[in-house]
Amino acid sequence: MENKFYSKNSIWAVLIIVLLSGCKAKQTGPVQLEAVSSNVGNGEMLLKRSVNGKVINIGEFIYQNGIGTSIPSEITYDIPAGCQRFEAWVGFDIESAKGVATFQVFVDGKLKFDSGLRSFNPFTRSPESNPDRPMKVTVPVTGASTLTLKVIAGESSGKLFADWGDAVFCPMDWPEFTSRKKVNGIASSPAMGWNPYNWSGSGKHQDTLKQIANALVDKGYLEAGYKYMNLDWTNTSCNNKGYPQPNKNMFPNGVKAYADYVHQKGLKFGMYSSMAMIDREPNKRGMWDGGYEKQWVDSFKYWGVDYLKYDFSTREGNYFMIKAIKEAGLPIYINTCAWGHEVDWNWAYFFGAQSMRSTYDVNNLWEHGNDINPVGIMDAVDQAEAMEPFIGSGFWNDLDMLVVGLHSSTVARMPDGFIPANAIEQRTQFSLYSMLAASLIIGSDIRHIDKFDQETLLNKEVIAIDQDPLGVAAWRVVKLNNIEIWKRPLDNGDWAIAILNRGSNTITIDAVWEEMDLSGKFNVRDLWAHQDMGVFDSELSLQVASHETKMLRFSLVAFNK
Repeated sequence: MENKFYSKNSIWAVLIIVLLSGCKAKQTGPVQLEAVSSNVGNGEMLLKRSVNGKVINIGEFIYQNGIGTSIPSEITYDIPAGCQRFEAWVGFDIESAKGVATFQVFVDGKLKFDSGLRSFNPFTRSPESNPDRPMKVTVPVTGASTLTLKVIAGESSGKLFADWGDAVFCPMDWPEFTSRKKVNGIASSPAMGWNPYNWSGSGKHQDTLKQIANALVDKGYLEAGYKYMNLDWTNTSCNNKGYPQPNKNMFPNGVKAYADYVHQKGLKFGMYSSMAMIDREPNKRGMWDGGYEKQWVDSFKYWGVDYLKYDFSTREGNYFMIKAIKEAGLPIYINTCAWGHEVDWNWAYFFGAQSMRSTYDVNNLWEHGNDINPVGIMDAVDQAEAMEPFIGSGFWNDLDMLVVGLHSSTVARMPDGFIPANAIEQRTQFSLYSMLAASLIIGSDIRHIDKFDQETLLNKEVIAIDQDPLGVAAWRVVKLNNIEIWKRPLDNGDWAIAILNRGSNTITIDAVWEEMDLSGKFNVRDLWAHQDMGVFDSELSLQVASHETKMLRFSLVAFNK
């Protein structure tokens, strides 16, 4: 499976499809959309292909099954008897023209999924942009008769292609997820720690870094799980033999002395490197065939490196660095950092990495609108959802560092005309990163952040969601434009539920069991308020402020009869 995405302009599009085979009582697997009836409308449709005749490709994720349609289009399916839900990954095909569109799903004529307006620009590979990734659709259909897939668009620069990758009807006994609880050791859960880049850019003097290390211990961060004290962009060069020569202005006593101090505090030491830093032949062009990896790995061993952020790195560059680390037998947590640019999900785990950066640099803003560097909180979340099938089993998502506590001090690039994220929006970042099983790497000056931000970073109930050993990331179960409900299974059988208001006004959101594919009586706990809300058997309603996320834990009390 792979995908590719693009920006969107508008035209109206609608599709209607009828499936002829059924979800039998003992169905061996999901039912593909293999038979289509009438009402293809003014759109085109192809099975298992984009309408351009090529494999379905949404944002560099490729799907062998599903349907491709033009925009506008509308297709309606007869829901096979015995099916429980419809699933798909939706978005613009990577070869679509520039345009804007909304993807919708109706069940028996009622709107059950609305992507909101999604924009697409024809994808041109560049160091500063990624294609839009696919969005997950999961809609309960138990007892319903028809399912309508509809795409609505506005102006466009040419022909628009919409894809519904891996679109299937799932039988009653088909699981929603697969457990990935397999790995113990350095990557049994997503990394937690601290990194200076968002706060101070290319680094701080060792004395300031030691103060941060002290604060991690003294203020309870280490106890909460933040164990990695990482460096970033250290301006390190190589000597004539290829060995790293760290910045003496930052580390007048050497990296070894600083790393020893970090270890003495009970923390882990994280180092930064990049292909440019280890390049033997910086003017050489063509396929990377290795640099000074061995010399750097020798230094990693001497310093006692526990974590490596390997930045500005290609697939080949990561291969040689990870190979050198593995051959040296070093238990280093390796974070590949190609910003989603090198489709790391297809190879990084198999090379031996523990996490991958799936987005560009996240700035302290709510939303930029696409994955063009730098991105906002919600841009990173939207891009990361598609990584869910690949993470777990000791390999985790990295959405870049947290912006919690950065209210006016961020050095990361802020696009003109954007307002810095407020504390509620920053807490939403923490909530959704935890739902997505992402690394939690603090990027603010924890010596001086306020009480609200400290409570965000130290909330052990939310951290427990991020670190849950089942290792399955959340997916959207409700998406109605600005209303989103995310669902994540937990190791003890509970469910983590995140209710998000992406709109600009406070609203009441109804969380309905049927729409979330849940059944039973649940004790519901508010994880930010640290309060039990009571026992609910079919739905609950919450007031949710603009850009706020309610974090809930559902514990089953009894099955519905």
